[in-house]
Amino acid sequence: MIDIMVNPLYACNIGHCQGCWVTEAGLLRTGARFTAGQWLGAINLIPQIGKVDICGGEPLLWEDLHYFCYKLPWPWAVTTNLVSERYREFTRWPLRNCLSFTCSFHPEGGLSREEFASRAGEMARHYPVTVAILEKTAHAPALFTWFTSQGFRAVVEPYEPIPRHGPAPRYSCEGGRSFAYLAPDGDVFACVDSQRAKANCLGNLFKNTVVWPQDRLRCALECNTANILAPYHPAGDVHNLQVTLIR
Repeated sequence: MIDIMVNPLYACNIGHCQGCWVTEAGLLRTGARFTAGQWLGAINLIPQIGKVDICGGEPLLWEDLHYFCYKLPWPWAVTTNLVSERYREFTRWPLRNCLSFTCSFHPEGGLSREEFASRAGEMARHYPVTVAILEKTAHAPALFTWFTSQGFRAVVEPYEPIPRHGPAPRYSCEGGRSFAYLAPDGDVFACVDSQRAKANCLGNLFKNTVVWPQDRLRCALECNTANILAPYHPAGDVHNLQVTLIR
């Protein structure tokens, strides 16, 4: 089974967030290029999908998001900053088959913690909600304590650069076999870090040029799964990439 991360757009309604990987990767904040119907037709060609993770940019800016999730035949998850009023579509017309709504609290987002918690609480009446705190690690504990005191499952998303010493390590993983990242233009990458580095592109979904790897991926990219998710994040190796260090 393969998990896919669909990024229908890179546009965002927050001007700039510290630690935003889209900004750090130097990507243009482009809007959606394809409709829900086009995405559904394209991903239906992917063999043995396990679940669909919808991110961005800010996915609530995509006017097709609710319909897209409604039509998905696989379990799905969304990561959103909750700034857009479009979140109300998901509370007025609740959908089934949702694995999680990750509600990311950004200090730059313009919502107070109380306003954000009110919106996240509305979502939590219908979906499994996790509050992800996008704040420097030194400032995050107070927010973590507050959100958990309000009854939310909360996690801290650290984004300080990982110090490097010596040559870049080499890794082996199941990128492209257990997980694939789908960019707004339909390019398919073996993982999020591959997309950032513009490496390990498997082809384009809408051009029907994707070649799915038969063997484990080997690379020397900075690995978010190995360095952040596995040791620090409660989700751990959420997409079963099984990263190992090559000595």
